[in-house]
Amino acid sequence: MQRAETNHYATLGLDRHCTLAQIRAAYRLLAKQHHPDLNPNSPAAGQRTQELNAAYEILCDPER
Repeated sequence: MQRAETNHYATLGLDRHCTLAQIRAAYRLLAKQHHPDLNPNSPAAGQRTQELNAAYEILCDPER
């Protein structure tokens, strides 16, 4: 079974031609909106935050 590639740009709502500043701004906005502390009754908030963190980590590292 083949694992599907995750589109980290789509996770952050960006296109492939965005700048590092745009990546950072989108991450900060979405991370704040979906943070589990701000959404205590949402079981999906933790999962979404993990997805955002992974996307940000990969897109900010030029070697990845």
